[in-house]
Amino acid sequence: MSRQLITIVLLVFVLMPHCPLFADVIITRDDMILNGKILEDKKPVYVKFANYHGNFTIKYKQIKEIHRTDSFKEDIKVLQQLGKTVNEDEIKNNYQSGERKLKEQNKNFPVYSEGAESFVLMLEIFSSKNLGKINSVLPSSRGLSLSGEIPFGQNSVFKKFYIYGIDCEADYLYSENDARFIKGFSGSAGPLWRVPVDNHFNFNISAAAGAGWYSVKNDAEKAEGVKWNLVLRAGPALDFNSIIISPQIRIDYIYDGYAPLLGVGLSLGAGYKF
Repeated sequence: MSRQLITIVLLVFVLMPHCPLFADVIITRDDMILNGKILEDKKPVYVKFANYHGNFTIKYKQIKEIHRTDSFKEDIKVLQQLGKTVNEDEIKNNYQSGERKLKEQNKNFPVYSEGAESFVLMLEIFSSKNLGKINSVLPSSRGLSLSGEIPFGQNSVFKKFYIYGIDCEADYLYSENDARFIKGFSGSAGPLWRVPVDNHFNFNISAAAGAGWYSVKNDAEKAEGVKWNLVLRAGPALDFNSIIISPQIRIDYIYDGYAPLLGVGLSLGAGYKF
C-alpha cells in the first residue's frame, strides 16, 4: 500500500467524529426553559425530552429555540446568556438524569437534527489538484457526482459507531492535458457520519469505495479498463427548507499499478431532502 493511500486512511480516522453525549436546552413559545437531554427528534412533529423531572413529548410548534450543547456547563452558559438565575446543581442533575434515561433506551449516540431519517439526493461538481507521480502529466481533474444519502434510522448496531447512514454515488471524472487524459465513470458506496450542529446545519463525513471504467491516453497509447477507487468527503451541509447546499473537501484515489491518481480538491453540491 502506498504512502498516499495510508495518508488517506489516517485522515478518515482523524476526521471521524468521536461524539460525546450532548446536553440540550429547549425554550418553548411560552418562555419555559428546560435543560436535560433530547431522547428523540422527530422534526417537524415533536421532540422527546428527559430530565430529573421526567420525560416530555414537546410538539415542534410549541418550541421557540433548541440549543444543543456538549455538557451541562454549556447549559449554564446558555441560561446565563438568557439572563436567568442558575442553580448549578439543578442543571447538572437534569443533565445526568436525561443521560441515564437515554442510556436506558440503548440510544447512546448523538441525536440527529432536522435531516434525521431523510433520504437526500445531491448533485455536485468538483475540481481537484492531482498529487504524486501523475501530477507532472495531468496536474488537475474535475468532474460531476450524483449521490444519495440513505439513513439507517434507529439501527443500534450502526449507531454504536456513530454511522448515520450510507452514502452512494455515481461519478464522472475527467483529467486532460494536451494529448493525455484520464476519464471514466464509477460507482461507490460507504458509511456516512453526520455531526449535528443545529437544526439547519450538519457536518458530514463519508468514505466510499467502489470501481469504475476508465479510459487512459498517454500520447499515442490508449487503454481502457476497470479500476477501483476511493472517495473521501467532509464538509458542512446547510438545510434551507429541504434544499441542501454542501461545500466539501474531496479526496479521490484511483488505483493504478504504474501511476495511481490522487486528487485533493473542493466540491459544491445542491440537493433535496425527501
